[in-house]
Amino acid sequence: MTAQTGVILRTEHLSKHFGGLIAVDSLSISIHAGQIVGIIGPNGAGKTTAFNLISGVTVPTGGEIFLEDQCITSYPSHQVALLGLRRTFQEIHLFRGLTVLQNVKSAAYRQMTYSLRDAIAWSKKLREQEQAVIDQAMTLLERFGLAEFAMEPADSLPYGMQKRLEIVKAVVTFPKLLLLDEPAAGLNTQETIELMELICKIRDEMDMTVLIIEHSMEIIGGICDHVIVMNFGTKLAEGSWDEVHTNEEVIRCYLGVD
Repeated sequence: MTAQTGVILRTEHLSKHFGGLIAVDSLSISIHAGQIVGIIGPNGAGKTTAFNLISGVTVPTGGEIFLEDQCITSYPSHQVALLGLRRTFQEIHLFRGLTVLQNVKSAAYRQMTYSLRDAIAWSKKLREQEQAVIDQAMTLLERFGLAEFAMEPADSLPYGMQKRLEIVKAVVTFPKLLLLDEPAAGLNTQETIELMELICKIRDEMDMTVLIIEHSMEIIGGICDHVIVMNFGTKLAEGSWDEVHTNEEVIRCYLGVD
């Protein structure tokens, strides 16, 4: 397990109301740099809503969000991404008419600064930036076992590989913080094992902090340094997996009793 260093993300009394429905209720959490942190809880606990608030997809009703020391509470998702926070969604979001390589390149578009004039003239600046992005994308595809499929249509990949490609798209810009929303959903046992190895590789080899929503307790117990349990929009408990999965209130509300 990784030693805690500085806090990379924190929320203070974060809330989201949808009319009379309170989806997230005064949620305060701190995520330390270098950790893999899991968020668990029953369906409807507010986990994905919390992700949407943190990543700028949804505007909070109340509370504050800080990425490192910068308040990002009112920032839209594209500004949050530019500051170094990227996420995946429960559903796969690939450009299905493009190849695997083109999908990864599309996620790195902010690294290309050439102008329309450069594009028309096919300038040296354009060629150099395009090649740099291709090299970076291929390096990542090689690292995560997808290089041999680089020129294949993204939607021709098996489901598990499409999930892996979705994560590669999220890490191609080397964000500080990566949010994964139920990445193991629909995966078989072998694919789940490979996913666990992939998430650890992202943290250990790419120096990223990972915050993950997951219903697979195999993943949560196997790779998470810290676990946060949500129920009815609030934080029910937090701590190590050993502390959380033996917590009587967590067992009663979520994990169940044999």
